[in-house]
Amino acid sequence: MRGIVLAVLLTLVGSQKTQQTHHQIRPHFSPDKIHRYTYGATVYNKVQGKDSAVSAFKLTANVEIFAYKSNSYILKILNPQLGDYVGFHPRDQFEHSAKKTAAFLKCASKDISFEYRDSHVGSISAPPDTSVFCVNFARGILNMISITTREEDVYEVSEDGIGGECQTRYIADKKNDGCILTKTTDLNNCTTKVEQSIGMSYIDILPNCPLKEKMVKGTAVFAITLKYESAGDLITRVDSEQIYEVSPLNEADGAGVMIAKQELILSEVKNGPAQVPHVNWQDHGNIYYDFAKDSPPQIMIKPGNLKQQIEEILQGLDRSSIKDNSIKYLQLTQLCRRLDVAILHELYKSHANNRHA
Repeated sequence: MRGIVLAVLLTLVGSQKTQQTHHQIRPHFSPDKIHRYTYGATVYNKVQGKDSAVSAFKLTANVEIFAYKSNSYILKILNPQLGDYVGFHPRDQFEHSAKKTAAFLKCASKDISFEYRDSHVGSISAPPDTSVFCVNFARGILNMISITTREEDVYEVSEDGIGGECQTRYIADKKNDGCILTKTTDLNNCTTKVEQSIGMSYIDILPNCPLKEKMVKGTAVFAITLKYESAGDLITRVDSEQIYEVSPLNEADGAGVMIAKQELILSEVKNGPAQVPHVNWQDHGNIYYDFAKDSPPQIMIKPGNLKQQIEEILQGLDRSSIKDNSIKYLQLTQLCRRLDVAILHELYKSHANNRHA
């Protein structure tokens, strides 16, 4: 009798493991539900080293996703708030930025339509008066839920993302009631790369001296938590971290680093469907980031006389500490990018004897 019971138990365990192992992951959003998530993003820009200053901002918002029509969904961004700081962590803290928050609040009034087929984000559309900035903001969120699924627990694919089509590795940790999918994207191994180079006008790479290493290296890691449901698998949480390292001179503790962390956490599933505005949608292509031609340059300087600002920074280098100089160097780099060659020569001649400059 004991042998029969043991055989039945082993059969049940084996059946559960087989069912668990061969579960085909199928992320989906219920057509008659409104899925509400809390969203958070923190971006740090710094130079490697213990005493380096940090430029950072932190964004929080609520996100709603619901069905619009077959394989098409609406993304709504609600109540975005942004804080930033430039200084030293943890001494300096994030402070609310009303001006920058206002730019994101404009996105809150715009619904973003996107195609979601086989857990891939396809074409993206928005009302005609939606800025490229707002569409790119939505792309950053949608990039977290765009997933390639396979029956295997470990597999590699070439996958479209916000940065282009890049080599991506998946590892699935399947349980009885859900799965944690780990996704690692090599941003240096892309067949299609979405990028824009600025400040490169005065760099001349000799054809006989190729760079042995890339100046910019990047990787992105996602941890996607799914809950098994009868109609499909519900995405309950996504955590991501993206790291870029810029090292043109390959010096120790001299590389610039950008670290972007995001989280998307399911907070509520409500009965729907939600009301969708009747608008003439404008196509914005796929999930690739769009560098708008009319977008302002991303700089950390004040408007006004650029030459005068550079003069003030160079004169202040004599009195500043090394920590303060790291911030001034970033400002100086951005200012010099906007000057013509004649003014750069003039500034060089007037400050050539300044050993700090």
